[in-house]
Amino acid sequence: MASKTSMKEDKNTEKNEVLLHEGDGFMSTEQLTKCKNAVCMIRYETRCSNSGKRLLKRGSGFYAKAKIFGVEYCCIVTNNHVISCTEDALIAIAIFHYERENQGITVQLRPNKLFHTNKELDYSVIGVDEHQLSGANPQIFPIEYSEQPQASVGDDIFIFQHPMGMPKQFSYEKIIHIQHPFVYYIADTSEGSSGSPVLWKLQLMAIHKVGSEKDGYNKGTLFSEIINDLHIGCHFNNPNGISSKRGFNCVARNSPREMEENSSKRVCVENCNDEKSSELSKGANLLDETQFPKDEMLDKLSQECCSFYKKLARQLQVKHEKIEEISRDHINYGSLAEKSYQVLREWKESNAKPFTNQVLENALRNLELILIHVSL
Repeated sequence: MASKTSMKEDKNTEKNEVLLHEGDGFMSTEQLTKCKNAVCMIRYETRCSNSGKRLLKRGSGFYAKAKIFGVEYCCIVTNNHVISCTEDALIAIAIFHYERENQGITVQLRPNKLFHTNKELDYSVIGVDEHQLSGANPQIFPIEYSEQPQASVGDDIFIFQHPMGMPKQFSYEKIIHIQHPFVYYIADTSEGSSGSPVLWKLQLMAIHKVGSEKDGYNKGTLFSEIINDLHIGCHFNNPNGISSKRGFNCVARNSPREMEENSSKRVCVENCNDEKSSELSKGANLLDETQFPKDEMLDKLSQECCSFYKKLARQLQVKHEKIEEISRDHINYGSLAEKSYQVLREWKESNAKPFTNQVLENALRNLELILIHVSL
């Protein structure tokens, strides 16, 4: 016989409604619907390289929006092992609103507009016709990424997905471990779930990539690591370390490629072909080394480097203990931009490295970054 659980009742403390999670237990149904509608099934046919037989590849993906150096990009995100090259992206389709009897809306991918992939982090970002999605019924809105959610072990996560190519389903369970660049959880997934968004309180936290039935976990790549890779793009694709080229007038050599029609917001690497780059290649500096960075410039820079502020702080030789103290202080510094600004202030106030424009420029170059949106 099951034992009865006794609970002491106190009529004087009972109320009709009680908040048990400091108000964090509520989530917007509107946001829930937006996240659900942004998830799609990826499907395309290819041929086996050995036998030549036709193979049907299926996975999941989602429509996302993120800011890279102040420029907003809308794209389809999935795994590298789902789509690893532009050739596959050209023949792949994304199917939205595939739920039960609804056969969904088919959308073509546009890798000629935007494409970037990373095998080690197992992600691909692919261009798409934004107007086609905004004109869908129901309308499809992107899942927006602003900053890495402050999730902890034991927190619940949601995963909307297309397991086994079936109509959209979702699972939710707890985070069991976080170790950058990955997060581990026990929410159910299956073949075909790869590329699904991992949501914490309906905020984009990671992209699901793989699972281990033997060890009892599923695993995703933290989206902050993806954003960081899109900013600097040199962790895994640059085995020789820092480039010998000095003339960077955009973000990084492995940043997303966009076609000419979007040149007004294109993020790419130029090959030192303008006058400024020519001067830089001869050793000229972007900054007057005798000048000190102004607070206005630090504030603007902190907005641009919030996804990799720790790496920049280490280049500026800010103490590790201080970086971690700032990164954990969510009360005084509620956003990544505020934390980024604070570590720059810490560099200014400490004597670890001289507080000069030249030192800052060298730190950015060591990260293979020169920010076109920051007037240094």
